[in-house]
Amino acid sequence: MQELQIKPYMSEQIEAEVHHHDWLKITLANVLLQLLDSVKAGKVGYPTLNSIILRYKTQNHQKIYQKNKEVATNIVRIANNSVEFNSPSVSRAAFNQSAIANLTDQLNGGVDSLFNQILARVLDIIPFGFAGIYSNLFTDETSEADLYRRTNSSSMIFAREAYTEGVFNTMINIGSLYGFSEYEADNRHDAKVRPLHAKYFVVGNWIPFDSPPPCGHVGTETNCRCFIIAMR
Repeated sequence: MQELQIKPYMSEQIEAEVHHHDWLKITLANVLLQLLDSVKAGKVGYPTLNSIILRYKTQNHQKIYQKNKEVATNIVRIANNSVEFNSPSVSRAAFNQSAIANLTDQLNGGVDSLFNQILARVLDIIPFGFAGIYSNLFTDETSEADLYRRTNSSSMIFAREAYTEGVFNTMINIGSLYGFSEYEADNRHDAKVRPLHAKYFVVGNWIPFDSPPPCGHVGTETNCRCFIIAMR
């Protein structure tokens, strides 16, 4: 059985995750600031705050779409550079075009979800009188600082998942074009690795494309940092 070794891509992926996170962090902070300004002005309630989200998305639609397409294109590029296997019977150009379009749609949906998470967090605090916005009378869970912290954490996790799952799925789909059906993965071998990931995502364990392990394929669990190393 022919085996394809994957060109190392983790350093490039991590750098790309950081850039994506930086953009998300600024974008989501801008939305959060507008929501907080509205609440501080006494303009609360779902319809009012949701209209702020909708207005921001409308005003920045093209920027958001272009950024997501840029990220999708980068994900496909990293995957293609890692799978160094060519055949005159396989057209990667057509595959790439479709993959970028699909990933862009997924990323757009993911950003929408992040906007909704921010709105939900702000609405959760309003019943407390939102005193945490003005003072330190309430716990961290109802403070403005905690809203920023959790917003930043959500954007970081989303950026990591977008690249980890996106690159993995793209490579698996490329592998399928060439007739491969199994992959070998590895983990980071540190204290953060989940027990099931340490069991299944290790050198020597081959996983069928169509039969994921109990923990799911690489990148499917929140904050997964594992990576594919070979296909056959």
